[in-house]
Amino acid sequence: MEEALQRRSRTIDNASYLEVRNLRSFSGRQHTCNGATTENRTGMTAMNARFDLITVDCYVCVIDRDEAGCRSVKNDIERIVAEDVTALLTPERRLVYRDSQGDWGEVLLTYRDGTPHFGGFCPLSPESDLRKALDMLTPAFVGAPSDDDLLTMGYRRPFKLLDDGRIAAILTHHDSQHALAAGIHAFGHDDAYYFETYESAASALKQWNGVGDPEGWFLHPRSGRRPEDDDPANEIL
Repeated sequence: MEEALQRRSRTIDNASYLEVRNLRSFSGRQHTCNGATTENRTGMTAMNARFDLITVDCYVCVIDRDEAGCRSVKNDIERIVAEDVTALLTPERRLVYRDSQGDWGEVLLTYRDGTPHFGGFCPLSPESDLRKALDMLTPAFVGAPSDDDLLTMGYRRPFKLLDDGRIAAILTHHDSQHALAAGIHAFGHDDAYYFETYESAASALKQWNGVGDPEGWFLHPRSGRRPEDDDPANEIL
C-alpha cells in the first residue's frame, strides 16, 4: 500500500503550519503518524491574528484560533496575505478561511508580477460541498474529533482517549472482523488490532489504556503480528 501520508512542517509567524497531501493527516498538537512527527508552533506579534494553517490539494485554509487580545483572521487578512502566506499562494490555489464564529469564506486574490494581493471576500454557503468537506476536516486537523465526527467517519462506540493522547474506537469491516482503531485522524487511523466480534473488540478497548497490546486480538495488520498462541490458519479473511 502506498504511503497515505506525506507532510512537511515549517514555522510561520502567528501560525501553526501543516502541508497535507492526499487529504490524509492530523494536526493540532504533537502527534506521530506513519513515522512523521508534527507539532504546533506559535509565534506572537502584538495583536496580529493567530491561526492554524492547512493546505489541502489546491486550498490554503486559515483557521482562526479566536484568542483573546488578537485580531480576527478576517480583520487581519490583508496582512496575512502579504506577510504570512504569500509564498504558498499561486493562481492555481484558492485561499479560504474560518473566522472566529466558525463561518467559512473565500479570500478573493489578484496577482501582479506573481505576487498575491487581497481583492475582497466571498462567503461559502452552508450547502456548498467545499464547506462541508472543510467542516469535516478541521476538527481532526486542529483539535480532537467530536463523537459526531467519529460517527460520521464510520467508527462505532465505545470512543476512548488513551493515556498517550490517541483517540480510539471500533471500526467494523464485516461481521467477523472488527478493528480496535487507535490514533484516529481526519481520514483514518494510525494503528489497529483485529477482533472476531464487536463485543470482544469493545471489551478490549474499555480495558486498554494504549500501553502494550489490548487483549483478545487475532491480527495486527500494520506489522503482520499475531498473538504467540494463535494459528494463522484461524484467521478469518
